[in-house]
Amino acid sequence: MPKTTNANMQIIQEGLFEHLYVFWMFVLFKNSNFINQVWRFILMEVIIPMGGIGKRMRPHTFSKPKPLIHVAGKPMLGHILDRIQAVKPSKVHLIISDFEDTVKTFLKDYAFKFNIKKQQQLLGDGFAIYQVKEDVKEDCLIIFSDTIFDADLSVIKEARRKKENIIWIKEVADSRRFGVVTVKNGYVTGMVEKPEKPVSNLAIVGMYYLYDSSLLFSSLQEAMKNNMQSKGEYRLIDALALLLKKGEKITTQSLKAWMDCGTIETLLETNKVLLKKHSKKIKTENSVIIDPVFIEDGAVIKNSVIGPFVSIAADTKVENSLINNSIIDEASEIVNAQIKDSVIGRDATVEGAFKTLNVGDASEIINKS
Repeated sequence: MPKTTNANMQIIQEGLFEHLYVFWMFVLFKNSNFINQVWRFILMEVIIPMGGIGKRMRPHTFSKPKPLIHVAGKPMLGHILDRIQAVKPSKVHLIISDFEDTVKTFLKDYAFKFNIKKQQQLLGDGFAIYQVKEDVKEDCLIIFSDTIFDADLSVIKEARRKKENIIWIKEVADSRRFGVVTVKNGYVTGMVEKPEKPVSNLAIVGMYYLYDSSLLFSSLQEAMKNNMQSKGEYRLIDALALLLKKGEKITTQSLKAWMDCGTIETLLETNKVLLKKHSKKIKTENSVIIDPVFIEDGAVIKNSVIGPFVSIAADTKVENSLINNSIIDEASEIVNAQIKDSVIGRDATVEGAFKTLNVGDASEIINKS
C-alpha cells in the first residue's frame, strides 16, 4: 500500500476544502432570498437629522446642538446611539447645521461608522434627510434627534421580509401638537401634520423604517420638485404620503416609551423618566442624596442636599446647596444656591440663587445680597 506523504495529505485537504466550498456556495445561492435578507440585515443604515437651530431650547443651543444637551447622565444623542446598538447599523448618518467639531468630539466614544453631512439651508426635516441621498445605499431607520425611545426594533426584520415600511406611534390626549396617522386593519391610510380638528390620537413620534431607501429619496425629490411645503419647509411626512399614494404599505408600531426633549419642560420630564430606570451616585462629603439621581464620576458634592430627579455631569462642583428636579451640565459650579426645575449649562456658575433657572453655557448667575 503506497505511503501517504505530508505533501499528498495537503493536496487531499485542499481538494476537499474546494469541493466543500463549491457545494455550500451552490446551496446558499440557490436560496438567494436567504442571502439577500442576511446581507440587508448587516447593511441597514440609520439617519439622524439634527440640523435644527433649537429655538425652544435657548440659551443652550447658542453653544451646542440640541442633541448634545445632557439628560440623565449623557447627551440626548448618546441615549439614541445606545438604543440603536440592537440593529447593528453599517453606518449612521448625521445631518447637522453647525458645531461640527463639537459633534465629532462627542462621537469619538462610539464605535459606529459615522457620516456627518452639513446642510447649508434649513428647509425642513425632509430637505435635511435628502442631503444624504447619495450616501445611503440600503434600507434605513430614521430617528429624529429629540426623540428618546424605548421600542422593540426586532420588528424591522419582519417588515423587511414583507417589504413594508414602519411609522412608530404613540396615543396622545391632544393630537393638535403632533403629526398623526389614520389606520385601518393595521396599515396607515393617511397622515396629517398638526391637525386643528383631531382626526386621530395616534401621534407620529419621529421614528420611521423604510425598507427601500431609494423609494424614500425619490419621493422626497418629487415633493421638492412640486414645491410641497408646510410653512416654508419640506417635510418627511409629505414624502411618506406620496409613498402611500403609490401603493406602498406602511404599518405602525407602538413605542413602549416615548420621551420628548423638545422643550425645557419636556426635557426635565424625560430626565425624571430615565432616572427611575437608571441612576448613579458617587461618594459625597457631608451631603444627603435623595434618589433617583445621576451624579457622574468627577463631580464634587459638599454640604448639600441633592435630589430627587437631579442629573449632575462630570467635573461639576456643588457646595452648600439644595437642588431638585434639575440638570447640571459639565464643569459647572453651584454654590450657596437653592434651585429646582432648572437646567444649567456647561461651565456655568450659579451662586446665591433661590429660584428656577435656565442658564446657558459659560454663564454666571450671582446673587450677592
